[in-house]
Formats: sequence, C-alpha cells, structure tokens
Amino acid sequence: MFARLPFFAHRQSISLSTWRWLYLLLALLIAIKVMANQHGWVNNDSLLYFEQARLLAAKEWSAAFQLFSWPLYAGLLAIIHTLSGLEIQTAAQCLNAACFVVFVAGFQQLLLVAGAKQRTLHWGVWLLFSTTYLVGDILGMLLRDEGFWAAYTWGLVYWCRYAESHQLKQALAFQACMVVATLFRIEVVAYLVAIPLLSLIAPATGWRKKISRWLMANVLAIAVIIILIMAIVSGVVKPQQLGRLQEVSSQLTQLFTHRLDFIDQKADILGQQVLGNLLDDYARISLWSALLLIILLKTVKVAGYPTLILLAWPKRAWWGSINIHMQRLMALTLITGLVVSTVIILNTFVLSSRYVIASGIVMLCMAAFAISHFERCWPRWVIRLWMLIMALMVLSNVWDHRAIDLDRDAVNAVKKISAADSRVFYDTENARFYAKQPFLHRIDGYKRLKQTEANGQIDAYDIYVISPHHDIPAYESYATQLLNSHHFVLTKTLYGWRKKSKAYIFIKSDKKNAASAVAPAITEK
Repeated sequence: MFARLPFFAHRQSISLSTWRWLYLLLALLIAIKVMANQHGWVNNDSLLYFEQARLLAAKEWSAAFQLFSWPLYAGLLAIIHTLSGLEIQTAAQCLNAACFVVFVAGFQQLLLVAGAKQRTLHWGVWLLFSTTYLVGDILGMLLRDEGFWAAYTWGLVYWCRYAESHQLKQALAFQACMVVATLFRIEVVAYLVAIPLLSLIAPATGWRKKISRWLMANVLAIAVIIILIMAIVSGVVKPQQLGRLQEVSSQLTQLFTHRLDFIDQKADILGQQVLGNLLDDYARISLWSALLLIILLKTVKVAGYPTLILLAWPKRAWWGSINIHMQRLMALTLITGLVVSTVIILNTFVLSSRYVIASGIVMLCMAAFAISHFERCWPRWVIRLWMLIMALMVLSNVWDHRAIDLDRDAVNAVKKISAADSRVFYDTENARFYAKQPFLHRIDGYKRLKQTEANGQIDAYDIYVISPHHDIPAYESYATQLLNSHHFVLTKTLYGWRKKSKAYIFIKSDKKNAASAVAPAITEK
C-alpha cells in the first residue's frame, strides 16, 4: 500500500515500534487540538462529574456519592486536582488526553495480537483517527468514555493473549481491565461475563479443561462476588450502597416483567395509527425491525462510513487473516453489544451512540484487516482516493469549526452590560458554570423559575437569562409574562446554531442601565 506511493517509499526504514510511538504522539496532539477547539465548552454531564470531583476533593464523601453512585472518573479528577493544584476542568482535559493515548496504544496492540502486519496497523490507526463520532465528537467532551475505551480495549488484548497462552497473569489482566472499564461504564459488566464463555466453546478440548480455563478467566470476578455477598450478609454493605451494580439486575428484571408488555402496547399503537387494519398484523415485527435498525445505524455512526463500506463489501477473504482467537472474540463482542443495546433501548426507548462504542471499536479493527487485504489488488488511484478521504476526515475532526456556545455567549453578554455586583439568574447549569455560580444539580430552568416565583424571590435578581426549551413550549411565554410583570425588560436576544436555540436577557428597568434596557431589543447571531 504505502510503499507504492512516493511519500511512503522509505517507510520500511522505520521500524514498527517507531511507527507505534509516532502514532501515540499524533494521538496526543489530536486530543489536545480537539479539546482546544472546544474553547472551554463543557458537556452537561461533565458538570455533574466536576461537582462530584469537587466534593470528593473536599472529602464530602456522602454528598459525592449521593450526587452520582459511580465515582471512579470523578475520583480520578479529584486526585489530579488535589495533587497538581490544577482546576478540575483542566484536570479533566489532562485525563482525557492520557486516556485517549492509552486507548490508541491498546488499539494498536489489539491489531497486532489479531495478526496485523505494519500495513494493517497503518490502515487501522488512520481509520480510527478519521472516525467522525469518536474523534470528531466525543473526544472533545470531558466524559468518562475515554477511560472506558482504554480499559475495554486493553481487556480485549489480554483476552487474546490468554486464549493463546492460558496463563493466569493474562487472565487476571483481562479481568482487571474489564473491571476498570465497568467502573467507567456499567454496561461493560456484560462483556466481563460473556467473553470468558469463549473458554467453554474452544474446540478439541475436554470439558474438564474448558471449565478450568473458564474459572481461571473468572477468578477475580468470583472473588469480588463472594466478598460482596459476605459483606451484605454481615451487614457491612447494604444493597443500596452497590451503586449502579443494582441496575444490572433491575434492567433485566424490568425487561422481562413489564417492559415487554410496554413494547406490545407501542406495537398496538403503531398498528392502529400507522399501518391500519389491513397491515396491523405486521405491527410487532415492524417495531422490532425499527429498533434493531436504530441499533445498527448507531453502530455504523460510531465506526464510520468507510468502515461500513469495507465490512459490507461482498468479498470476505480478509477474515482468514485474523487470528482464530480474535475471530471468536470479535463475533462474541458484536453479539454482546447487540444484546446490551437491545436491553437498553427496550428499557428506556433511548440509545445514545456512546452505548455501542464497544462494537464500533471491534468493527474498526475488522475494517483494518479488510482494507489491508483489498488494497493489494486495487489500482494506485483507488489507494490514493482512500488515503485522501481519510486525511480529509482527520482534518475535519481537528478543524476548529467555531461552534456557537450559546450559554457562554450569554454569560459574556451579561458581563458587558451589567455591573460587577449584579445578581444574575441563569436557567442552565452550563451558564452557571461559566459564570462561576454554585452547582444546582442540573435543575430544569422552567422548574427553577417557578420555584423562584413561588418563593417570592423574582425581584431578588437584577438580570434574568432565559433559554426556552423546545420540549416545554409554555416556558417562553410564561417567563416573558412573569418578568414583564416585575418590570424586567428584554434587552438582548442571542441565537445558537441555525437559530435552533436562543437565550433572552432581561434586565430590571430601575437599574443604572435602564436607559439601554428600554431601547429596542438587540438581536445577535
């Protein structure tokens, strides 16, 4: 592939180890650039973790666990914040970059244990860097996902090594990585349980040896379960203190008790209101097909369209170049991912693409082997086209698109038109974070404004920043009428991307800036 192109004519002079280190350096630079492109923007979920980290750093353990019962990510932020003195947001950025580099290192190693040569490694890394969702979207968010990517990927690496060597240290490393991944995202517990089952289907092996290898692959999990049972029985630990582990059983219990009935009700609605009397017999299969299609589309979104094209190509000769243990692991992880996604979507009727990233990582690995095989018979212009497409996708991922941050714009606008001692009401947690106001548990702005009115505290503020919600149509008219009745005047209207969101700034008319407040409202794009 690369050797046939002038730029890569001397690639053989660079060792595989050197290429791997160069890609890790590039991964670090990409992570830094993508986060720099955010210009301080934070995801709404990040604010929850930041607040928990602040509570943990202040040793307010009870309050921290009440805020969120899965505290590994926030705990790491608190440790970095305490040891380094960095702000929690800066600590999150450092942790984010470190986890991404560890993830890329694990992904490279996953390719190698699967049987990849240098050519496959090149394609795999560039397929990863070109993913619009993983690198372009999620990497810039300060979330626990990057830690999950890293631990989960290394867990797959250690499983492949264990499947080949059957060494206890590899089994323990696999379990340790998956436990850490579970502490980042609870759904990884499904992979921790499912992957060791591969020991029971290994061909040409007696059942005694199969069970022995399965026990070895579960020794850490079994030990943890025994300790937890003993702690619960003795009263040292209460079931409600197990955090999100309770969700594992509750999700399954809920699914097989009343969620399936709920799905039947949805199917009846689909049959009656959409399909009609002549087609209502197909309502259930239509609904199930739609849900499965959603899972598939979400997974494709994570892996990227180049990966979809490569894996959908009818020729499958590349599959034979993958290590047999990795073949089984890939198949099982994709099946497990489908089961996990199905359970989630049936229980919540919501499926974030972040829940299918485990499958996306495996699909990227498969695509690397596919393209490495295909390019051997491709003409040079096709190879150049693929490289150009991926290079453009990488550039798009690291390009600063200057996205509008409406909450930050609102805070900056308030600073320009108000005195330093002005009391400002922000109805979003993000705006309060930018304005360095206390965390209010992400309370809904509409609900908070109503509480403020009920407490008779509307006049306690000098400025109101109102961000209407599309899902609460009454909020805009309610806030406008309420604030006008208390002599607040609309001063500015700020718009978000394509005017799909907006923020109103109301100022009390008896303030020093009343002269500008009674002027016609200024609209900014």
